[in-house]
Amino acid sequence: MISMTPENNARAAGWSLLIMAVLAGFAFGYVYSPLSLAENQPLSAQHLPVIRLSIAAWWGIALLDVLVALALLQLFAPAHYKGATIMAGLRLLYTVGLGVAIFRLHQAARLLAAAQQAQQALEAWLSFQNIWSAALIIFGLHLCALGWLCFKAAQVPTLWGWLLMAAGISYLTVHLGLQFPSTTALSKTLETVLSLPMALGELGFAFWLLLSVRKQKKPYPLSAQP
Repeated sequence: MISMTPENNARAAGWSLLIMAVLAGFAFGYVYSPLSLAENQPLSAQHLPVIRLSIAAWWGIALLDVLVALALLQLFAPAHYKGATIMAGLRLLYTVGLGVAIFRLHQAARLLAAAQQAQQALEAWLSFQNIWSAALIIFGLHLCALGWLCFKAAQVPTLWGWLLMAAGISYLTVHLGLQFPSTTALSKTLETVLSLPMALGELGFAFWLLLSVRKQKKPYPLSAQP
């Protein structure tokens, strides 16, 4: 059995975050967005294979989210236990919301497989994004909490605290706005503008976690700021 030392927790979190980025690029960028935005092209049984692959990718993301939450909890607990618990709890709560959204994709696939009304399948398919968007508000809070923990951990450069905070605030700004019809258009514009900080914070932190383990002088276990 692999001992979950601080270094192993850093590796687990870092690699999981990078794999999640690849899976999300496939599940959302390659599959979901083109189908949901295509005009006059309703869902049909021919879309089932790629939809099922997308569902598998989303469940992979959800499982990795749980792993990241637990790894980061163990990693940051020595620096600030209560803060680390809140941070991990927020990510797990977000994962529950993601799971609820994924079940809507399952419903869309079942409707298509049973040759039922395409409109019902499309509504189930599109509702995935609404539920996921609401869950991403919690994810934004998780990133803000993780950024705060970076300030509290003596060995983590404050740069990552600022970048994760910026990413978290970006998620909050965009997805809070998407909950209200009057601000949806503005929020979609902001999403395009803020896509870089939203991605840079967590992905950059993932690379830092992996590189920090490779250094001769390892910064783990993390300790609180003096």
